[in-house]
Amino acid sequence: MKRSKSKKVFYFIISICILIISLVSNSFIECSGIDFSIYRKCLVVFSICLFIPNIVNISRIKKKGFINFIFVLIGIISSVFIYNSHSKDYKIRNELYFKSLLQIDKKVSSNSVTSVSKEIDVKNDSELEGDLLKVNYIDVGQGDSILIELPNNETMLVDAGERNYDKKVISYIDSVGVKKIDYVVGTHPHTDHIGGLASVIKKYDIGKVYMPKKQSNSKTFINLLNTIKDKGLKINTAKAGVSIIDSDKLKVNLIAPTKEYSDSNNNSAVVKINYINRCFLFMGDAEEDSEKNITDDVKCDVVKIGHHGSDTSSSDTFVKKTHASYAIISVGKGNVYKHPYESTIKKWESIGAEVLRTDELGDIVISTNGNDISINNKLVNVVDTNDTVDTKDDIEIVNVDISKGKESVIKIKGEPNTKYDIKVYYASGVSKAKELVSKTSDSEGYVTWRWKVSANTKSGNYKFTINDKEYEYELR
Repeated sequence: MKRSKSKKVFYFIISICILIISLVSNSFIECSGIDFSIYRKCLVVFSICLFIPNIVNISRIKKKGFINFIFVLIGIISSVFIYNSHSKDYKIRNELYFKSLLQIDKKVSSNSVTSVSKEIDVKNDSELEGDLLKVNYIDVGQGDSILIELPNNETMLVDAGERNYDKKVISYIDSVGVKKIDYVVGTHPHTDHIGGLASVIKKYDIGKVYMPKKQSNSKTFINLLNTIKDKGLKINTAKAGVSIIDSDKLKVNLIAPTKEYSDSNNNSAVVKINYINRCFLFMGDAEEDSEKNITDDVKCDVVKIGHHGSDTSSSDTFVKKTHASYAIISVGKGNVYKHPYESTIKKWESIGAEVLRTDELGDIVISTNGNDISINNKLVNVVDTNDTVDTKDDIEIVNVDISKGKESVIKIKGEPNTKYDIKVYYASGVSKAKELVSKTSDSEGYVTWRWKVSANTKSGNYKFTINDKEYEYELR
């Protein structure tokens, strides 16, 4: 009897706890693209099914354990039904909205010019002469929001942070005197990027909206689609090959996603802006899969790096291809994800890029007249870039397979018909293999070295250099 009573008390306490959690939880929190209100409804139903047997007198029923089990089972089944029907309903609505809101954009071949100026002369805003491209990296905590004031007097907003940052974004837009946003880009449907967009679109006169063909079951996403529809706007598909602006001095192109991915991050719209001799790149949350599939030239002066400095983005190959002088990280102070990763910061620093973070500097403003650059209206360290990038340094490692007692291979891709020197180092010093000599790349830029490594060579981590650029390898 005591055991039965204690079990009843246990179920009663558990049901009350679940009910309290479900009622006080923030229904606006979103998890994996689905708003928490679904889970909240499921918890309420489940807690009620646990609670009922404890307030109904079933002590005289012989199989009261079976009755309790039935109620628990009803709770589980009801919760699953609510979850599935809710998700299915959102999915159907998403598809209908996208069909009604999507419109086709023209495609262009985006062989846009990249930065070619001899050096970046960093000055104060007041010293810059001519029309300015002004990029405002707004501090929205663990999220992204970038207001771009274009030199043709148009404006572009790339993302707007979480929904609770909408007032900050709107206040910032107002503070710079913007009345109309000509181009709105929602890079992908995660709430830390599109959360504040609905409020922005409601308040301002909007020209065009660009979003990738990636859906979400979140309340925030549905709210954004409703707002776009209510304003009588259409969604232009954000994908590689879409040209937003194409003039002699100013080009704004989308260079990713190059295809549709299963996850939202790799579906991020990647924006590239060229203004005279300067180039800016905005990566959204694009990760390594998207980076490696970008076919456009990604050489730039300033890059807003992908995914808040996570190690899922900023692959070694991509970082080296950018030749960036400045790497911007939009990130929240003390965030639970531990962004940015130290390893990611070191990658950007290894190519000579200066890393600027919103959690350390707050809002970051970079202005350029197409040649000189101003950062937060004050002088910073000057970073020099060459008139034309030394093609001998533009090397992609295709394959490295170095094994003791076997034929080893190093294959690279560089510039066509270009001479490349190689040195391979062991514990004893530089390899003297006669095959490791200077070679000229073929018409596609490929060079391959093959040689045999002695079986007596000590295993470990070593390096090789190609045209004085250093790489690491593991000798097995």
